[in-house]
Amino acid sequence: MAQVVGHLGVAELQAGWRESRDATLARHYQVIWLLAVGRSCAEVAGLTGFVRRWVEELVARYNRFGPSSLGDRRRGNGAAPRVLTPEVLALLSERVKTPPDDGGVWTAKKVARVMARALGVAEVPPQRGWEALRAIGWTIQQPRPRHAQAATPEVQAEFKKNSTRSRGRKPGATPDAVIEVFATDEHRIGLKPVLRRVWAPCGQRPVAVGHHRFEWLYATAFVSPATGESYWYLAPGIDKALFTDTLALFAREAGAGPGRIILLVLDNAGWHTAPLTIPEGIRLVYLPPYTPELQPAETLWTHLDQPIVKRHFETLADLDAAIARQCIALTANRDLIRGQAGFHWWPNR
Repeated sequence: MAQVVGHLGVAELQAGWRESRDATLARHYQVIWLLAVGRSCAEVAGLTGFVRRWVEELVARYNRFGPSSLGDRRRGNGAAPRVLTPEVLALLSERVKTPPDDGGVWTAKKVARVMARALGVAEVPPQRGWEALRAIGWTIQQPRPRHAQAATPEVQAEFKKNSTRSRGRKPGATPDAVIEVFATDEHRIGLKPVLRRVWAPCGQRPVAVGHHRFEWLYATAFVSPATGESYWYLAPGIDKALFTDTLALFAREAGAGPGRIILLVLDNAGWHTAPLTIPEGIRLVYLPPYTPELQPAETLWTHLDQPIVKRHFETLADLDAAIARQCIALTANRDLIRGQAGFHWWPNR
């Protein structure tokens, strides 16, 4: 039976095996733990799939150097970096905070030029520029469009903090009224095909049958991100009169009134603004200008579109039937709604 030096206790070895996120390190901890609880090298080899010689080498290494000797030690092999040095990466981290010399966007080739100047060499391959960007934590991303007049980050933060908080009892509410926060938004869908990237065999580009026609339906969702409760309505268009009717229908179906006050978060679309007839029990809370990223209902369209992706519909009635079935399914799936629309900063009510 192998002797295990007590650098760590049995419980600590077991925790290292169970909790390590590095697969190699976890397996090594498992080997030492099994030996520490009295297993032989042959038994440990059979249980872990390692050969006996490797088990003996691991325990010898552990006995001599302690826990730091476990895991994949090959990362320490090789010479010190000559291009991606800590100094170059530190300089690059600061340089990329401002635009490149040509005023465009950063690319691997432009980063390589900065590195060449820092290293005092004629040229650095563009591939090393890409590696440097990854080393400082940068990735290629598609910027999210933002309106030039969108609210500032400070205004958005203030909205998250204060705008949906109740401020005492609302006018017309009963003393024991329930106050909840919902969100609403509209989504346009039509006979123009909805395409998305899909998995397919190599060399076989998938085909999506479609016929571009510009006939539309509008889906309106009212959702409680905290509970997953949702109400869905379909219409052939959208305007102030139709939104007023939809709002009244939602208030009736949701039971809004003196006993249930609903703070309804919505954007500043023209049909959402005054003059409007607001049903009893509904209070409107407007988002800061041009901030769709603050709208929880905006995140639900990916689920609403699921049954129509890559599908061709002959008529608007066919599309209406498919979307109506999906609306019914989403209404019943509160866990999905809550998981998708439940922003971490949203009020828990």
